[in-house]
Amino acid sequence: MSSNVRSNSPIAINRPKQDYTGKDDGNAILMEARLCEIISSLRALIKSNTELEEALIECPGDKDFIDAISENRIVIIKKQKAATELVRELRIRGVDAEVPKDVMS
Repeated sequence: MSSNVRSNSPIAINRPKQDYTGKDDGNAILMEARLCEIISSLRALIKSNTELEEALIECPGDKDFIDAISENRIVIIKKQKAATELVRELRIRGVDAEVPKDVMS
């Protein structure tokens, strides 16, 4: 059976929606690894935005800088939510986890 089923097809394939947080398999070790990956990514995005904001001071109104900052903020919010959800899921599984404050501000 083809994995590319069109939406108007009479046959429906129920696939689990890809979970952005990485908690879909329930493996706490993999979830912790995913949390570390998200935290690292958040730190890089926050650093990038700081540098972009400094560059924007030197080049006021630069559309590329403004767009990049805006896009980064959207990704940061999504990743913060994913990290928070992963921590919640890890705690349910008895793992003491938290999101560092430096990536949640």
